[in-house]
Amino acid sequence: MTIGVVIRDFDDAFFGSMTRELQRLSHEHGFSLLLTGFDSGRKRLDTSSLLRYHLDALIICGSDTCAPWIKPFVKKGLPVVQIGSGGIYPGINRVEMDEEYGVALLLDYLSSLGHENIGFIGDNTNQHQRRGQIVSALMSGKGLKLKKALTVFVPEGKNAGMKAMKILFRRAGKNMPSAVIAADDSMAQSGLRAIHDFGLSVPRDISLTGIDDIPSASLMIPSLTTVRSPVAMMVRAAFDLVVKKGA
Repeated sequence: MTIGVVIRDFDDAFFGSMTRELQRLSHEHGFSLLLTGFDSGRKRLDTSSLLRYHLDALIICGSDTCAPWIKPFVKKGLPVVQIGSGGIYPGINRVEMDEEYGVALLLDYLSSLGHENIGFIGDNTNQHQRRGQIVSALMSGKGLKLKKALTVFVPEGKNAGMKAMKILFRRAGKNMPSAVIAADDSMAQSGLRAIHDFGLSVPRDISLTGIDDIPSASLMIPSLTTVRSPVAMMVRAAFDLVVKKGA
């Protein structure tokens, strides 16, 4: 069995963990993987390499990646599974983390430390926008408010977290948040640089959290507080779906 794999962003460490687990499962079952991905702007996908070969199934790694490019694969009757969030697309099954539950855990932890004035940083991708909405809704349920001035979205790209954090600090002025939730760990890691540049320290002056628990999160000083995405479970579920449907 040959499984095509589409990676949303080869530079994102989160997808490295996902690819490694897919490779392990494929080796275990004697299957082959054929990988491709989007260009640096995440606007164009080279599907020619996938269409050139006889695939038995397709796994898409990343949120909001399903678009018209998927039609030829669905038309062929291939089992297609997306790992990540996004809209409903005909012919595609999806496996995703319960992001609301994960964010609720983060907010419960921050609340237990006495944090009420909380900020949020993310980029302009749909996934980060959704996570910001979840944070806002759950804070409202706790009688708190995610203030507009402390909510920053910047264009996706290198050092997005650092740029977003600097904007948040400028907006906040004297009303600095006591904690900031980053939409993912990469944003948090980049944002930490801005915190340092402002002469502040984590967690002495401000708390910082991420989402996903990428491998490098534990290497930060201090280690990043984050919510672990169940990568192995999601990959296993996606793998089992395409194998079952492709059998």
